[in-house]
Amino acid sequence: MSLLLVSLSMVAGPQAQLWGQVEKLYPVDEAARDPSFFLFRSRLLQALHDRDEKFLFSILSPDIKSSFGGDAGIDDFKRKIMANGC
Repeated sequence: MSLLLVSLSMVAGPQAQLWGQVEKLYPVDEAARDPSFFLFRSRLLQALHDRDEKFLFSILSPDIKSSFGGDAGIDDFKRKIMANGC
């Protein structure tokens, strides 16, 4: 059995030594690659900062799902967030 493990670790290379260890994958901000997305994200962040509900509701999909219980649409979404004190 130990011969098998040694053989596998030699075939698998240095990654085999890391079994059980978790490497971190950090997010990469690639928004600058797409100018239209970069502008949209900037506008969205500003709207969040300003609490601009009109803009936020204007960008929602008309059939947004707000729960797993069948609630759908912007009006249901508004009721759900108002009920949660947002």
